[in-house]
Amino acid sequence: MAWGWAEVAGAGGALVAAGVSGRTWLVLRRRSRLLAVARDVTRRYARLLTVKRKQLVVHDGYGNYELRPWIDHVDYFIAHVVLREARERGIDTGAVTRGTRVWSGITRALLAALQDQDDAAAALEDADIISGEHYETYCRNLLQAQGWQVDATPVTGDQGADLIADADGCRVIVQCKFYSKPVGNKAVQEAHAALGFHAGDHAVVVSNASFTRSAKQLADANGVLLLHHHQLADLARLLIRTGARA
Repeated sequence: MAWGWAEVAGAGGALVAAGVSGRTWLVLRRRSRLLAVARDVTRRYARLLTVKRKQLVVHDGYGNYELRPWIDHVDYFIAHVVLREARERGIDTGAVTRGTRVWSGITRALLAALQDQDDAAAALEDADIISGEHYETYCRNLLQAQGWQVDATPVTGDQGADLIADADGCRVIVQCKFYSKPVGNKAVQEAHAALGFHAGDHAVVVSNASFTRSAKQLADANGVLLLHHHQLADLARLLIRTGARA
């Protein structure tokens, strides 16, 4: 007989009479609690997880995606965040290891919760962002909310800069890319070229999409910071932490 969690929770002692042992009931109860924790924690960290996925899923330019770094990060999140929270709630996690059925269930719950958050966020953002120009305004507002003085460059002749952000003597050249596909090398080249033209200290490419592997390699070589727009709220800290250089 197949038991859903609601049936199991309500059946109590009748489980033994139905052929379900007390041990099985405890296993099912623990699994349900672990999945609930996974969903709660994922919703709490949905924004950061979304940014991590954008950073870690790499497009090779040929229509293929490298998912291993993101998969590894999901496993890390489960091991060090989800299970930590579960232990704090008094749930035994001793037998929950990578490759087990419970671990797979937690992974599915995490990804489903993250997808729900993504859908809601995308619906909210897409209602306002309908073009590259609107995206530039959106990014400008995010930066201004953090105290940056932001100037937009002319639509033509911007020399690779969409926004110029200044704060505390630091000038950041920002290239904004509202794409439906991964951002490639050209955006990095433009941002780096604009750095000298506009006398900037740092160059940043910000996008709603991910970046190709070659774009990441070129950005690393030239000190260009690649960001998802959610990270603009932490731009000053990210510039310091990554040691972004002109």
